[in-house]
Amino acid sequence: QVARLKVPVLVAHGEEDLTVPFDQAKSYADALKQAGAAFEYHAYRKEGHGFADPKNAADWLERLDAFLARHNPPDSPR
Repeated sequence: QVARLKVPVLVAHGEEDLTVPFDQAKSYADALKQAGAAFEYHAYRKEGHGFADPKNAADWLERLDAFLARHNPPDSPR
């Protein structure tokens, strides 16, 4: 289904996730790349299904903020 995407995708995943296998996120990122889709991918070492390390949570929020600023900027003031 990645070939049908029309918008950029941000993918982040904990390498120690026991809920959603890390290989699924990696396979998804590989498929996005192969399809030529616009995406960003980041893996977090020593993280599971969520953020235990506050530094990783802060990094995620910074990445998300930057991604949204690039791909979904707020409306300019009228």
